[in-house]
Amino acid sequence: MKSVKENILKRTRNTNIDLLKLCASIGVIGLHTFKYDAAPILYYLCCFSVPVFFMVSGYFLLNRATSTGGGYFTSKIASIIRIVVLWNIIRFLISLSGILIGKNISEYSITYLITQILKSLLQKGKMWHFWYLGALILIYLFLFLFNGLYKNISLFNNKKLYYMFLLWGAAILCSVTMQTFSVFQGKSVQQHIIQTFRLWSWIQYFILGGLIPHIHPVLLKKISDKQHLLLLCIISIFIVGYQYTISNHILNTKFAEYFYDSIFVIIWVFILFTYVVRLHISAKWNKYISVFCPLTLGVYIVHPLVMSSIVGKLNSIPNYTAAICSFIIVLITSFTGVWALSKIRFIKKYLLTL
Repeated sequence: MKSVKENILKRTRNTNIDLLKLCASIGVIGLHTFKYDAAPILYYLCCFSVPVFFMVSGYFLLNRATSTGGGYFTSKIASIIRIVVLWNIIRFLISLSGILIGKNISEYSITYLITQILKSLLQKGKMWHFWYLGALILIYLFLFLFNGLYKNISLFNNKKLYYMFLLWGAAILCSVTMQTFSVFQGKSVQQHIIQTFRLWSWIQYFILGGLIPHIHPVLLKKISDKQHLLLLCIISIFIVGYQYTISNHILNTKFAEYFYDSIFVIIWVFILFTYVVRLHISAKWNKYISVFCPLTLGVYIVHPLVMSSIVGKLNSIPNYTAAICSFIIVLITSFTGVWALSKIRFIKKYLLTL
């Protein structure tokens, strides 16, 4: 008979976790369209998105039942680099096509393209949002070294689970210490480090995701579905007020990214993640989720392009209605566009899949 942990992992791989990925993808669009000075409640509610993406990756990778050799990590890194290079080339060609008529194109060289590729991994340039892929590369490199020490990455090994708890404890201690220091000095420490290199935070969420199948059975016995939902609602309300208050009166910066290290946000994301994992999703909703979830990577890639080309001016207006309109336009256009592109086999394989 399979263990509870194995049953959870198997049951949620294609439904509950896919739902989390879908929600996180929508939330990322919200982070970039709901301006904090126009729709702060919606903006700060989307703060869960990036941590959930890292947790989903850790949930699957750290609980692989089979041995994960070094070739797996090099393959994943190569896939990420392929995505980054190809999309930067596409963005380069788009820029080039727009300036060909009577304008100077000398700066648009191969050197410029290579620079843009490197910049995108460092949260700069035209494809600045690829910092997330840059952080994933660093995490995979870290796991490659971890794999060399412990031979395989599966957390089903009890000894490795112990080390993972220790590593997660060290990472979360670093996160909480940094956030506490920021609050006391009235200025975010993290703003001096680009998101690509905030590995203490991403590793913390990555490992937390991997620990979920081991923690979740205990959680199921402690609280009911209704209690879990009530707890999630209460802390969600608190999180919005907390972020709004701290950002306006203490840190003097309103960006949600500076709250990922907060112990309150970590608890909130954990409660959200574990609640969605325990949901019983009907076959009808599973059908919709299975259609939209494979589009999430593509939506993450193209939505900034949609923002700059379609709703650039609208998105710059600090108005609640404008923020809502921007969100809806980017959401629908991105999902529709990626769905259409995914019908082309070559594009789906090389541009929309890791």
